[in-house]
Amino acid sequence: MHLMQSNGHHSPWTYSPQIQHPWRVDAAVLKELGNRIRERRKALGWTQEELAAKAEIDRSYIGGVERGERNLTFTKLCDICASLRCDVAALTKGILGRAR
Repeated sequence: MHLMQSNGHHSPWTYSPQIQHPWRVDAAVLKELGNRIRERRKALGWTQEELAAKAEIDRSYIGGVERGERNLTFTKLCDICASLRCDVAALTKGILGRAR
């Protein structure tokens, strides 16, 4: 088995002949997630600035998430959900089916 990566390093952990392209999140899914975050924030009566301060994230980043422009990491999603006092699973339930 050939394990040479494009950067010249060998790795059995990152080599996969079955995966040709990394999985990407559909833009509609990111937009739906952003809408759900915005709805939750507004239900709490918070501004983007207030959510950003509670989540320790820049306000412009929150704006980008809410507009569906940011493909946030799971860690950032957890930070946002903890600040919004909601569960990640509840916030994302059915998101793939609804966004399509």
